[in-house]
Amino acid sequence: MTWTFTRDLDDFLTTAKPAVAAHPAQNTLLLTITAALKRHGPRFYGDGAPLYGWWRSPAGAVDGAVVWTPPHPLQVGVVPDEAMPSLANAFDEWGVTAVNAERSVADALTASWPDRTTTQEQRLYRLAELIPPSPCPAGRARAATAADRELLTEWHRAFGRAALDAGVAGVLLFTDVANQTSNGVYRRIGYRPVADRAVVTRTLGAAVT
Repeated sequence: MTWTFTRDLDDFLTTAKPAVAAHPAQNTLLLTITAALKRHGPRFYGDGAPLYGWWRSPAGAVDGAVVWTPPHPLQVGVVPDEAMPSLANAFDEWGVTAVNAERSVADALTASWPDRTTTQEQRLYRLAELIPPSPCPAGRARAATAADRELLTEWHRAFGRAALDAGVAGVLLFTDVANQTSNGVYRRIGYRPVADRAVVTRTLGAAVT
């Protein structure tokens, strides 16, 4: 059981992406960030060199992953409990001062930070079955006519191409946990909670006890 870390994105994608992609909702940030880095280059999120890591289980299978694009928080995907102590121990060596992870994982990884502060809390939703809003917003729907056929056909093709190109398998979004209005709206139209995530930070240079 061990972590492997690299600055080589292709190495990470070859070794860890299949395991990361097996949990597309919980690992959506890792998948999105690495896709952007692959397309736009390693400095897309800042001047710091990205760092990638994966955890292997006793059987040798990749069972957890992280991505860090300084100066942004370390992004933690699905990670087993047994992988967290050694990951947290590496924070001082790297200079990690912020973690973005599921709430319980963020708390566990930053438990030794004496001055930790939660700076952001988000809820991840996945669209189940779209429910038309009730009451409907202003305006009205109308039946399509023959005159709309060409436009609708092009819309359908364009949306289909965009979804296929992006490898879309579902619709996800994040909300501010404290914003009850937006959370209520999304639940009413068919979104279902997947997980709560938190960004936990500490003061630069603070000693860890």
